[in-house]
Formats: sequence, structure tokens, C-alpha cells
Amino acid sequence: MKRAAAVGVLGLVACLLFSGFSVLGAVWTVDPAADVGDYCTIWEAILFAAPGDTIRINPGRYEERVELVSPVSLVGNPDGETRIEGLVVRESACGAVIKNLTIVGSGVTARGVDLTGVSDVSLEKLAVSDCAEGIWIADSSHVVVRECVVQSNSTGIHVRGSSDCKINANTASRNVEGIKLDSDSTANIVDGNRAEGNSIGITVGRSSRNHIRGNSLALNAYGINSWEASSNTFSSNVATDNSIGISLYECTGGTVEGNVCTENREHGISLSYCTECIARGNIADSNRRDGIRFNHSEACEAAGNICKANWYAGIYLWNSGACSVVANSSTENGYAGLVLAGSSLKTEMEDNVLEANGYLNLADWTD
Repeated sequence: MKRAAAVGVLGLVACLLFSGFSVLGAVWTVDPAADVGDYCTIWEAILFAAPGDTIRINPGRYEERVELVSPVSLVGNPDGETRIEGLVVRESACGAVIKNLTIVGSGVTARGVDLTGVSDVSLEKLAVSDCAEGIWIADSSHVVVRECVVQSNSTGIHVRGSSDCKINANTASRNVEGIKLDSDSTANIVDGNRAEGNSIGITVGRSSRNHIRGNSLALNAYGINSWEASSNTFSSNVATDNSIGISLYECTGGTVEGNVCTENREHGISLSYCTECIARGNIADSNRRDGIRFNHSEACEAAGNICKANWYAGIYLWNSGACSVVANSSTENGYAGLVLAGSSLKTEMEDNVLEANGYLNLADWTD
């Protein structure tokens, strides 16, 4: 009965279009109960909806893996769970908006939400759990993911080979990796997210010119972990009670600026095997090893940081050459304010405040 009505409406639309009129922006309702909405299944609604239409899905459990093939708005009910089995957004659906849906995988489900080769798609207030990839964004651009909850996935939100995406105000918990950018993802913004209880809160690997800012990172093994990446900016993040707050490994030209890293179980900020990276204007306080640690890094800079009450050293350079340590305040650390060790030669030191540290203000153990 609903399908027949839909076909009738489709015929009316065709007649109007043939007459030179455009009918866009209709609102359709999906409900599993007979004679409640316009359609019983989401797929029927998608099949008959025109670009720009809105499909409202009433609460309920829909045993459908939805395939979105046109730029419509797919909206669940915010006052009750609208649960589907998965969502695939095709290239033909560029410009679509998807909101208020719940996807629970089986634990082996590959992807809860799959966006490949799309642009200008918006995901808002989705809940995705128990999938290999909670939200997968590949070879895409200008995708927005906002206020989603991803938990108990292998990767919560995975951006691969994509650009100019915005990952904003999401919550990622109990994933292996909460939010991940890799494989030449560029110029993406990851801001205002909360990553808690993951193995890695936010990962940036082999990608460049991304902005990771204003995120809250707690109870992860790594709050932020970046590897083999270049020219990324990590700013105004708060990393508390992780093993390492912010870690850069084999990175070039990265900037770690204005972050607050406190009470992490090892280092607040760690730069290992990095080149021309900058740690500037950060607060590293009460970490259980070093506030800021450079390890086998070259031509890196620590400037204007406040390193206080860390268990061992405020700033520690190990086998790191031609670095600059300028205008930092490193006080009340358990062992030393500043440690130079191994082959940390040609280090520029100027205008640092090294006071009230446990044993030494400056420990120079260079070869």
C-alpha cells in the first residue's frame, strides 16, 4: 500500500518535471509499522526520494545495510534509537546529510559507515560501535563528522587519503585507535574531540598539513601518536593520564604548540627521530618521567615551554644534535631542569629559567 502510494507520487513528480517545474525538498517518513509512515523500509524511501529531499526515520530497529545513492538528508529520531546494520554512501550521494543513527556491528563487521570517493557529506550525531572501522572515509574531501560517538571499534574514525575534512566534537572511547589520519591525508582539521580509554587517542601517520587542535585526551596509551608525518600542527590539546601525552616519531617539520600535558605516566611530549620539529609554548606538568623529551632528533626546538614538577627532568635531550632550547621555564622537577645526554651537541641554550629542581638545574652529560 505504501509502495503504491510512493509510485503514484513519483508519477506526479515526473509530470511536474515534464511541465517545467522542479519538486525538491519533500519530507518522507519511514516506520516499520504498517500505515504509519510513507515507507516501511529505508531503502524504499531512498529509491523514490529526489535529491534534496529529507527522509525521516522513526525509532526502531531496521535490519538494513543502507546504501545511499543520492544527495538526500537521512535523519533518525533524536528522541529514540534508530538502529540500522550499516551505511554505505556512494559517490552519487555527494552533498548528503546523515544524522541521528545508531549502528552496532557484530564485532567482525568491516565498516559501520563507509564513505569512499565522496565529497561534501555530513555525518552528525551517529553512534557506531563494534566494527573494524566505525566510520571509514577514504579518497574523499570536505567530509564533516560532528558530534558522533564511536566506541569499541578497532578504529573509531579512520580518514585515509582524504583532504579538507573536519572531524569535530566527537567522542571516541574503548577503540584501538580513536581517530586516525593516514596514507597522505592532507589539510584536515581534527578539533574539539574527546578520546578516552583507547590504545591511541589520535593517530596521524604518513600525512601532512593537518591541524590537530583543542582535543581532550585521557587514559590512552598514547594521547596523540604521529609517525612518518610532515608539517602537521598539534595545538591547544589537553593530554592527561595517558602513558605519553603527545608523541612524534620520525616526523619532519611538525609543530607542537600550546598544549597542556599533565600527569601522564611517562613523558608529557616526546619527539623521537624527528627533524626540524618545534615544541613551543606548552605546559608539561607533573608527568611521571620527563616533561619534554627529544630522542635521536636533529635541529628541533623547545621554546617558551613551562615544565614543572615532572618526576625526572623538565626537558631531556638524548642523542639529539643541533637543537635549540630557548626561553623555557623548567622548575621543581624531581631530578633536573634540563638534561643534555649522549651526543646532544651544538645545542643552543638561552634565557631558560632552571630553578628549584631536585638535584641539578642543568645536567650536561654530552659525549
